[in-house]
Amino acid sequence: MSFKSIMPIFYSKYRRRISCIFFLIQLIGASKGNERKVQLSRLSPKIAFGIEATIEHGSSSPYETLNDEKIKQCLQQAFTDSLGLVVVRWKPALDRRLNKDEFLALCEAFGQVEYETAVDGSFERLVDNDARIHEFSVAPSSRTTMTTVQFDGEKPSWHTDQSFRKPRPEASLLYCLNTPANGVGQTLFASTVLSANELHPKVLEYLRTTVARHSYSTLRTNLQNLSTSVDASVLTGDTDRFADYPLYNGDALDLAPHVIARVSGLDNEQSKRLVHALVRFATAPKFVYAHVWNVDDTVLWSNHRLMHAATPVTTLPSNRLMWRTTFAKMNHPDQRNIGNCVFPPPTITAEWFDDYNAAWSSLTPPQQFDSNKDSRYRQIEDLVTYLTELGG
Repeated sequence: MSFKSIMPIFYSKYRRRISCIFFLIQLIGASKGNERKVQLSRLSPKIAFGIEATIEHGSSSPYETLNDEKIKQCLQQAFTDSLGLVVVRWKPALDRRLNKDEFLALCEAFGQVEYETAVDGSFERLVDNDARIHEFSVAPSSRTTMTTVQFDGEKPSWHTDQSFRKPRPEASLLYCLNTPANGVGQTLFASTVLSANELHPKVLEYLRTTVARHSYSTLRTNLQNLSTSVDASVLTGDTDRFADYPLYNGDALDLAPHVIARVSGLDNEQSKRLVHALVRFATAPKFVYAHVWNVDDTVLWSNHRLMHAATPVTTLPSNRLMWRTTFAKMNHPDQRNIGNCVFPPPTITAEWFDDYNAAWSSLTPPQQFDSNKDSRYRQIEDLVTYLTELGG
């Protein structure tokens, strides 16, 4: 009897066992392919803030992965531990862009997405008329030239998103659909937590009780002055919008040099000198991370703990395309439900600060601040000098 002739008899006799074996093989393969986790690592050994969260999605779709509660918890924990900056990437790399539903699932893993119907000019539009997703090509501030990451009094255009609102967005997120090659159009991030921690307690106490007015009208005027290539008429928001915030919020410096109209207790010139000195200090290279964009990168940052700035995109029109959301409130992880996170080594912040203690320990900060105008003017000049020496 040939082999071919006995196969039907063999299969008929052991059909159930064979089917069961094949089912188990498929189940094991599917289980291995669908294993999902988030690998967390430091963005750079040279900076003490920021986490890269790599989503290992196996054979699962992005939407399935982002609706996994443990994956959501991992992403929330990454933001909590990052001092305000998370870069999300995928492994294996996606073979297509996230669609709208997948993008919103990613955003909603982090927090409550805002509905914001206002758009500013031709470089911004709503995606499918959905006020949660704003699409950007090239923002006006990226059309200006710059030679350094450290604020020079005009550039880069360091800011926090929509600081003229009260309450402002807690965080913002950009997703890269397309970007120029060779590192063009990087986004800079400066940790105002780290810079605040380097200031003398007497200075922080003064900044905590000193209020700055953030004004949309001031933003519009200053954006026009940044470059002759920028037409302020592209900004179409409410010019009467403003909000008041202290220069130090107890955790981080709160700065936006092109949006701050004035500082309490100071005239316009003093206000400008103080704010610019603070921003120059807070954007020293040791506080700054420069993100080089790749397609499918997602970057989330806190508007309470970071400033950010665009860098030049020289080719107009360019192939730069981003989706942005802002957040009214962030989600906080449930520590009991984190099982699929692979955490980075303990924070290096304490060690990092030790390296820079000498930068300010020998300097003498202003001793006190009072309401006398002449005395206050001298003290502001002393503070500006102190910040200049500290920041270089």
